Amino acid sequence: MTADDRPPTIDRSQPSAVFNRLERLKPIPMLPSLTSQTLPRQELTPETIQEMFDVFNENFSQTSLDLFTRDLNNKNWVILIRDDEKNIVQGFSTLGIYETEYQGQCITAVYSGDTIIRRAYWGTPELPKKWIHTVLEKTADMPQ
Repeated sequence: MTADDRPPTIDRSQPSAVFNRLERLKPIPMLPSLTSQTLPRQELTPETIQEMFDVFNENFSQTSLDLFTRDLNNKNWVILIRDDEKNIVQGFSTLGIYETEYQGQCITAVYSGDTIIRRAYWGTPELPKKWIHTVLEKTADMPQ
């Protein structure tokens, strides 16, 4: 290792040197605060479906509310991600969880439908955390 490869040293006996170094660090932005909720698709209100479609439509062209709703009706669970400040849908995931038979055995199938979150909330952990929790919870008593 050459002298150029070594990180700069800080004279820790001089507190001002440590603080000067810390002042140059960029602050870490706070992640937005989000709340998640899982509910049966049948419990969605028309207003919530419209909010979900608005998020979907921001990212996909050549779609319609009718097409979105037809696809949504093939799922039985919905995970909603709302911001804590305005309680607006910022993301969602749709799931089809059902039992079926495969090679003579009853099994559980999980179909993940549309899953999307607004760009401002990318990197937040709420959606993947709630998705995993929901799948584990809803399939716990189903055939594995």
